Amino acid sequence: MPVFTIEKVTTRICRERRAGVMHETRTLEAEGRAAGAGTNRACIIFDGEPGGRAVGYLVRESTTAVTVVGRLPPASYVAVREALATGGRLQVVYETRDGQTGHLRRLGFVRAGQTLAVATGHRAAAPAPAAFAMP
Repeated sequence: MPVFTIEKVTTRICRERRAGVMHETRTLEAEGRAAGAGTNRACIIFDGEPGGRAVGYLVRESTTAVTVVGRLPPASYVAVREALATGGRLQVVYETRDGQTGHLRRLGFVRAGQTLAVATGHRAAAPAPAAFAMP
């Protein structure tokens, strides 16, 4: 399962009023050095429960660098934010359906084998796996 270590993070909170109700969307943008040349990037939106067969999408920028865009449950934002605040090595972990590019089946943040946040896409006929097997 591919992993990249986060070296730079930007977080945003967007607030908007819909039908008289305040709604918040939290976004985390992370970057890390790719194994070869280039930069791995992730844009994670903490808004609503991921549903359906995919939790995001992967684009291969080069032979070594990728961009991951996905969704995680809003409740997981606090755990990820606290982990970033304490410092140390935090990683983005993802798994695609075909092992190369396209729709993400799983997406998460880990630190030293500890799962901090995870989202798993659902298959039409089978339940989703409980969690990642951490590297």
